[in-house]
Parts: sequence; C-alpha cells; structure tokens
Amino acid sequence: MITSRRRTVHLGLAGVALALAGGAAIRGDAAARAAADGAAEITALELARWIREARPNLRVIDVRDADAFESFAIPSAERMSANDLTRVRWERDANVVIYADSGSAAWRAEEALRTSGVDNVFVLRGGLAAWVSTIAAPVLPPNPSPEAAAVSREIAELSRWFGGVPRVGEPVSTTGDSLREALGRMRRRGC
Repeated sequence: MITSRRRTVHLGLAGVALALAGGAAIRGDAAARAAADGAAEITALELARWIREARPNLRVIDVRDADAFESFAIPSAERMSANDLTRVRWERDANVVIYADSGSAAWRAEEALRTSGVDNVFVLRGGLAAWVSTIAAPVLPPNPSPEAAAVSREIAELSRWFGGVPRVGEPVSTTGDSLREALGRMRRRGC
C-alpha cells in the first residue's frame, strides 16, 4: 500500500510538472520551457512574436553559409559563421536565437555560445523549414477546432505582418524541392 501510494504521489507530481511545461509550450514561453525541461528551443511562432514585439536585446543568428543567407533569411537575422559566434562580445542579457538548415549545425553553435558564457541561447526548433511552414508560407487547417482557430488566426496575422500570404488547405512538405519552391514564391512576393 505504501509503495502504491508513493507511486501515485510521484506520478501526480510528474503530471503537475508536465502540465506546467505544457502550459509554457502553449503560451509560447521559451524561457519557461527551457527551465522546465532543460531544452533551449524556441518555436517559429514564438520567434515571430519576439521579433514583432521588438524583444529587448534579441539577436537572431543564421549559421548557414553566405549564399543560403543571401537567398532567404528570417527578418532581422544576421549571418555569422560558427567561428564568428565565439569572437563576438555578447551583451549579458542578450537573447540569442540560432537557426540553420540542420539541427546539428544550430545545436553546435548553441553549445559554443553557452561554453563562451552566453546564457540565453535558443535554437529555432525545425530550423528555417519551420519558419517557412509556420510564418512565411503557412497552410492553415480548413476546419480548425475552437482552440486551433485562435492559433491559426495568430499565425495568419503574424504571417501577413512578415509579408507572407497564409492559405487554407493541406500542408505541403517543406523539405527539398518543396522548400525551394516556397522560397521562390516568397521572393516573387517581395519577402
């Protein structure tokens, strides 16, 4: 009975922790999420909010090569090589968001920044493809639930704010040729 009771208490506390972390994820609070689960990620939706609200000391860093950066970058992003990241004198309260095409390149850059003493470093979950599919060229569900409708409205508003054109329908893949096609459409629109 005591073992069963301890397990119930343990599972109850785990449930509370998951609920708190889940609430942070729903609110889009990357700092709370990082504290709750040790991850240092930010969603494209939250990054868009941060850029639009001009979050103090926000630095969005693209660690892709120069040609990729010139082809398309997240608004307000600056391009830096992995070597440049450790040479920069970062402000103590800087909020640094790193992104690339692959998660491994962004995570290596995040690790280098943390090792050099930068505390508030986040990796864009899903990289540039997540930005394109969530903000730059989102495909919204045709019949969202009431909860999803609020998120869809926010995504559509942010997409338009960044010069995107959200559409309703079935999502397309954001890998390989589909990502290049989406980027081509955005360049034609002037994004």
